[in-house]
Amino acid sequence: MNNEKAGKMSEIVNDVLVVTTRKSFWASPEARVFPNRLYTTIFYGHSTNRFNSGILLLRVLLWMLCKRPQIVVVGSAVRVGRWLAWIKKMFRFHFKLIVTGHFFSDKLSPFIDRCIVYEKQEVALYGEPQKYVFTPLPSDGNFRRDTTPAAPPYIFSGGSSGRDFTTLLDAIKELPIDLHLVIPSPKTLNYASPLPSNCSVEYQMPLDDFLECIAHSLFVVVPLKDGRKPHGQTTILQAMALGKCVISNDLPANWDYITDGQEGILVPPTDVPALRTEITRLLKEPIRREQLGLAAKNRSASWTYAGFQQFLINLCEMVLHEK
Repeated sequence: MNNEKAGKMSEIVNDVLVVTTRKSFWASPEARVFPNRLYTTIFYGHSTNRFNSGILLLRVLLWMLCKRPQIVVVGSAVRVGRWLAWIKKMFRFHFKLIVTGHFFSDKLSPFIDRCIVYEKQEVALYGEPQKYVFTPLPSDGNFRRDTTPAAPPYIFSGGSSGRDFTTLLDAIKELPIDLHLVIPSPKTLNYASPLPSNCSVEYQMPLDDFLECIAHSLFVVVPLKDGRKPHGQTTILQAMALGKCVISNDLPANWDYITDGQEGILVPPTDVPALRTEITRLLKEPIRREQLGLAAKNRSASWTYAGFQQFLINLCEMVLHEK
């Protein structure tokens, strides 16, 4: 990077305050390009509950009064993003606000300068499409690891938000393969019947161990519920980065990442026979399984923290120069 470009970037990022929870991109070395960062302190419960978010908001307001940043970027602290938009509305504070994900009401939309979304369909979904900007979600984790399938083999599924594990569990009953599930709690499973004998479940696993489970699977299944909000992309992208074929659902959340039959397989939501058919087919076709996994790895190669870092810098520069 030449001196002129480095100086310009420094000028931009010094005008930015980042407000977020320390996870994913925001816990990475690439996030340090933004020198002004306030992270959530988790006193109890979930990072985004009202108490933790309220303390973070007080710190943000104090920083803003002292330092006067021109742009506030809210990462994974969505409640604080809503509150800052409300503060702009009520008190006419003059700062640019960039948030990630549409977690605010239409009444607050005029007070948000940009909303980053990870699904192109969302850009046209809301009332002011010029405020919404799409970027691929960066793959989360360290993917330099052995990806040899374990013996005995298993297929993997995991995650929490928007999952339809009922369809998956019904689909794998009595199939000649084990299913390894990793989820936050039994509540996430939401399965009334006894678990199939070929299914094992683990709870609350560190990210590195989670990626190890993906890496040593034959392939990954991410069953999703149909709905307006995108879900499941993090697990899907982790599997793709590890060169694993993914079976998921034919939903807008996946269309920007998987082309059916090229980098993975998409089936209709809640369709047990279709999911069972595709699982059975992948078990019988190792060459196709490997080809899909390799294509997935190649496509996801550019969805990196470095790419996301540059996207954020460019977006901040654009917003900074708007009237």
